[in-house]
Amino acid sequence: MTNFGILMEIQGVKNPFEWSRNVVNKCQIKGKGLYYSPSRNVSQTSEGNKVEAFQIGLEELSEVKKTFQGYFDYITDFIEDMKKVFPTLGDDWGIYIPEVKYLSPEPLVFHSDLALIEYPDVHFVGDALSARGITVSGAQGILSTEKILQKHKNQLLMERHQMADDEYWYDGDIINFK
Repeated sequence: MTNFGILMEIQGVKNPFEWSRNVVNKCQIKGKGLYYSPSRNVSQTSEGNKVEAFQIGLEELSEVKKTFQGYFDYITDFIEDMKKVFPTLGDDWGIYIPEVKYLSPEPLVFHSDLALIEYPDVHFVGDALSARGITVSGAQGILSTEKILQKHKNQLLMERHQMADDEYWYDGDIINFK
């Protein structure tokens, strides 16, 4: 299972914290969250406990969309974009409202730098690779960051060799241009 957080910019809302608390309160039944999926039921936690959420259908989801006052479009757009990147996703996703979870296998990545096999400039770390805990997520972030920086360093060094000698000088790891 993979989950993704969606960061939204809320424009034109005087008090965004109050607005978001209001949305969360309206998207609960008896203090518990909601769950929608076109293909799945509420699942269990990694510890085997049932997730405490109320399963809703399309009619209730329509009401949730109204509660978000147009901002649910960000979630809908994100799901449609994910289907383009991962065509096998189909209807194999679920939303713990307002959290979005994709209940599909982990993305296939190169283990050397955590880049997607089909999109080598996209790197997945943390929950996206089923990491649990900040230590593992942080280590994955450091690994992929180091690999990205190393790749760009190597590109700069290759470009250095293509320049005329009088256009630069090399001082350790720093390339200085005249």
